[in-house]
Amino acid sequence: MVRTAKHYCALRWALIPAIAIHNFEEWLTFPRIGRGVDETFEFLGIGLQSSEWEITQLALILATLFPAIIIAYSGLGEQTRYKNILACTIAGVFFANVFLPHIPSAFTEGGYSPGLISAVLINFPLCLLIWRSAIAEGVLSFRQIAGSALVGLLLLFPSIVATMLLADQLLQL
Repeated sequence: MVRTAKHYCALRWALIPAIAIHNFEEWLTFPRIGRGVDETFEFLGIGLQSSEWEITQLALILATLFPAIIIAYSGLGEQTRYKNILACTIAGVFFANVFLPHIPSAFTEGGYSPGLISAVLINFPLCLLIWRSAIAEGVLSFRQIAGSALVGLLLLFPSIVATMLLADQLLQL
């Protein structure tokens, strides 16, 4: 049995609304400000069939639901090290998302990129608090948190691509 703690557990659950708020901000601002993803996917040789905005909308829904399911799984039932690492890895994906692409995109977009405000003001501090609480409350070690953060970083781009491709395929049905 892995030791759990009140603050870490509450903060872990807070990832769900934080991710939803972030993706909602992107949904609200992307059509007016975002440059879109067609050029990036075309550069990578990935063809998308549906209109860019249709794909993006569905991808944002999926990018909200999938992490929420993982966080819910990690928070329910017997608490294990695996479940805590899984939750901290999701935090790692959204922490990395602050720096790749939001902050660099803000510079190329002229000061704002879709999702920037919630990424910087909500996701960034929340992920740090989750990790800090997990370490302070003995849920995970610093090394486990660092590993989760690294895996989150490595999963960021593949998860965006996979979510966009899945959204495109679902729209083709």
